[in-house]
Amino acid sequence: MSDIEMLGRMAVALVVGSVIGLERGWSERDAPEGTRVAGLRTFALVGFAGGLAAIIGDAFSPAVAAAIALGLAGLLVAIRLQSMPAADVGATTEVAAVATFALGVLAGLGHAVPAAAGAVATAFLLGLKPVLHRWLRALAQREVFAALQLFLISAVVLPLLPDENMGPFGAINPYRLWWMVVLIAALSLAGYGAMRLLGARLGMLVTGLSGGLVSSTATTLALVRQAKGGIGLHRAITAAIAATSTTMVIRIAAFAAVVYPPLFLQVAVPLAAMAAVGAATAIWFWRRGRGELGTAAVVPTGSPLDLRAAIIFGALLAVVMILAEASQSTFGAFGLYLLSAVSGLVDVDAITLSVADQAQRDLAIEVAGTSVVIAAGVNTAVKAGIAVVLGPAAVGRLVAAALGAMIAAGAMAQTILRL
Repeated sequence: MSDIEMLGRMAVALVVGSVIGLERGWSERDAPEGTRVAGLRTFALVGFAGGLAAIIGDAFSPAVAAAIALGLAGLLVAIRLQSMPAADVGATTEVAAVATFALGVLAGLGHAVPAAAGAVATAFLLGLKPVLHRWLRALAQREVFAALQLFLISAVVLPLLPDENMGPFGAINPYRLWWMVVLIAALSLAGYGAMRLLGARLGMLVTGLSGGLVSSTATTLALVRQAKGGIGLHRAITAAIAATSTTMVIRIAAFAAVVYPPLFLQVAVPLAAMAAVGAATAIWFWRRGRGELGTAAVVPTGSPLDLRAAIIFGALLAVVMILAEASQSTFGAFGLYLLSAVSGLVDVDAITLSVADQAQRDLAIEVAGTSVVIAAGVNTAVKAGIAVVLGPAAVGRLVAAALGAMIAAGAMAQTILRL
């Protein structure tokens, strides 16, 4: 490489070390002189040494780079042994130095952007120490176990499943089916975490709004489960479920607008009516529940992640997938409406994208629009049913009223359009 390129790589390695050193130096700024293991200058030099090791190893021999790395490792071990009598014997600084050296090597090899990104991420993680320690102290054993369960079903089980259609009518995709199980479990844990961080009332509303972007049905299941656990706050839970249903309606309208704008124009009025009523009921129940305490305005004491409920929901989804494929292959034009209703039992995205694609080819735009509205209405009714069947009676009545108003508004707007 040219001298200019070599100097550039050395400069990046020095900056990488300085970024991490800035955080380390600041965190130990109050330590007495002579007791600090490493600060801004030391980390800057460690990153610089990594860059030099990579450049020298590339130009002459990898053995030279290895010797520099071993020398640094020996120095870190010596520092560790010298600091053992101290009260604080954490190895964070030494491990950070190793990471800094490795990022310096990356910069020396010419990968400036990944090295810089790694340095920023490392410094950010190091700076989060007080926050992370506070979170760890606040975690209960059941919460740690729930997180490990989620890691198991998502990072271990999910990648092992085949991503292909099989079973009756080729309707079952094991990977996507288990992904829904993971999604439901993750939403349950995320909702629990939101309530721990933001408080039960605000946490539920945030869960409802954000969960509706992914799966409003799964989010409703998670919220109803919290209500069943004795959390109280019935109006706040109703507001969160109305919010997640409203988000769902807006989401499928956006899908239609992106995939096939004429379909969006066809469904805009009924979906807008549903969204307006849903938002109004969410705001109304939220305000009415400001002074609500219920039986316990705290996070439930049960498990944050109900894996059994997620698996049962996944099994139900498999049955619905098979029925949907059967109805499509058995019936004619009526089959599309039936398919929309069946699909709406668990998901609205698939049928929205499907009819949008068909409408671009040979499906009448009115039929496509009606199919999307049917799916949205049925899906909203399913969420009301989940609240009635699985939740406390008080929550079931309130949710049924809120979501029933959404369905009525959409049906009325769709009927007026068809006249």
